[in-house]
Amino acid sequence: MEQITNIYSLSDGIDAFVVTRGDARQPDPYSGINVCHYVNDDPAHVRDSRAVVCRSLGIGEDNLVVPRQIHSADVAILIGGPSSPYGVDAVVTTLSGVAIGVSTADCVPVVMADVSSGVIAAAHAGWRGALAGIIENTIVAMVDCGASVPEIKAFIGPCICRKCFEVGDEVAALFPDEYVSRNLGAKLHVDLAAYVCGVLVGQGVLDDNIQGPIGCTRCNPQSYFSARRLGINSGRTFTGIIRRKKIKMHIQNADNHNITGGGKRPASEEVRSSLRDSSIELLRIVAMSMIVVHHFVVHGSTYDYKVSGLGLQNSFIYYGVNLFILISGYYGIRVRWKSFLLLLVTVMFFIVVDTVCDRSLTWMENGNVDLSDLLILCVEMFRPFTRWWFISCYVMLYMFAPLVNIGLQSSTSRQLRVIVAMAFCYNVYAALSYDYASSYGRMLPQFVMLYIIGYWIKVEKPFKSVPVAWLIVIVVASSLLNGCLLQLLPEPYRVKYSVIYSVHYANVLCLVGSVAIFLIFTRFSFRSRFVNSVAGASLGCYLLQDGDTGPYHIYVLQKHFFVTHPFAESLLMYAASFVALWAASWTLTWFKNLWAPALVNGMIRFIPSRFKRDIW
Repeated sequence: MEQITNIYSLSDGIDAFVVTRGDARQPDPYSGINVCHYVNDDPAHVRDSRAVVCRSLGIGEDNLVVPRQIHSADVAILIGGPSSPYGVDAVVTTLSGVAIGVSTADCVPVVMADVSSGVIAAAHAGWRGALAGIIENTIVAMVDCGASVPEIKAFIGPCICRKCFEVGDEVAALFPDEYVSRNLGAKLHVDLAAYVCGVLVGQGVLDDNIQGPIGCTRCNPQSYFSARRLGINSGRTFTGIIRRKKIKMHIQNADNHNITGGGKRPASEEVRSSLRDSSIELLRIVAMSMIVVHHFVVHGSTYDYKVSGLGLQNSFIYYGVNLFILISGYYGIRVRWKSFLLLLVTVMFFIVVDTVCDRSLTWMENGNVDLSDLLILCVEMFRPFTRWWFISCYVMLYMFAPLVNIGLQSSTSRQLRVIVAMAFCYNVYAALSYDYASSYGRMLPQFVMLYIIGYWIKVEKPFKSVPVAWLIVIVVASSLLNGCLLQLLPEPYRVKYSVIYSVHYANVLCLVGSVAIFLIFTRFSFRSRFVNSVAGASLGCYLLQDGDTGPYHIYVLQKHFFVTHPFAESLLMYAASFVALWAASWTLTWFKNLWAPALVNGMIRFIPSRFKRDIW
């Protein structure tokens, strides 16, 4: 294969580059140079292509970073050394001699650099990722690594042009009118590259510091791969950036967000960050607070919701579980050894805390110490994911997430709508008919449905035209109807149907209210380290109050206080318990984050290399 890497100097020591197709030893759609490993090309051809590119750049093959992209808004920050992360669409680093880039076949590749700080980045901006904020998130990650936005230089590689980018009405409606052309044929056209340039300028990148795009992928098939011309299973044009000079690395902040909670990872390891907006993190806090307050009502008072129905005291706060899974679908679950083991370590840590607290309080109540009770801890450690129903269902969702993600990402807008409708209708039917596969909405089908809806809201923004005021009305109406459901049916049917249905997580009113609340929180945006830190303690808050210590001690004391004290004093007691629970969870999560990442890294070293595939 011939030399095919075109170099574009951004400054002294920092080069952008574009890998063109070169010659055509392989038949279409993979002819020429293709370094992308997940498009069904021959692995030997991909290895040969990477060798050619690395020789042309003068680097070792281990120093070429080719991320596995998924059309998301997630960013990976490479700190300790080169690696090719899975499930991200941008890479940021300050490493020298490492070439980072993105693979495209019509989408917009953007590479950026701040010369003074030495921070470089590469981002893949398809129309979904561009609208979801991949460019904004990449710039924020660069700033977290020490970059200054006015100093950033950007280079846009080859991508589809406005004349070639035909879209449907539903996609065109997502873009501002200035980027949509309506007079180029039967379909609408979008200038995706111009939109990306507008985002760059809107984020503070100077217009004079933006180069490109350098050509249309569909108009130039001899030089670039084009999915619109060759099909989705085709090669990818690789656009990248490399910094030759070595400087001192400067990392300001890099939040790591996942179900296991907040805290900072050590600066010696790769940090994967989706740089999540704090509005969704605030929703995570609200969702967990709903769960906690619901448990206070049904376990820490004399109210029995399984006999009396959900009631108005619960109907406004019965959305927490559904909201958590909607959040997971919105961001997507990416299966990795590191995140899975960190979840395992987190759960086992709180098992230890819960068991020690439970046994200690039991000894105090009985007046004697029985160390044999600690054998319970040994038993619980062998079943860490079965102690809490939510954790058990979430782990099952986690295992199926790669398959679900592949299906969702390969679906058209119409197919995605059909999938959402089918999943929603089935779960609503299952709740109404008390299907065994539903079981109060505490089963995998419910979680999968909510995950799909969260993804759909993220990529399609289906309800963007619904005003927030109407969403609030929907939440209030759903809550009132659900709370009064017991009184809506004739007497013979109340206990048999209304009570059970009202406490079902797949109750249609509960589903509609959950989605409406979720949409409200997607309508505003802000960033707060404090909010993200508290949100990181959400999982710990759930594990802490729903183990053995909560039902056998905390809720027993609450119920006794509720019975023996005036209502106003009971409200103060509940408020104090609420604050104490969150404070304890945040403190324990902070302590866990001091040592858990290092422990997980050590565990990963013992995993045989043949098991360390992209998916894990």
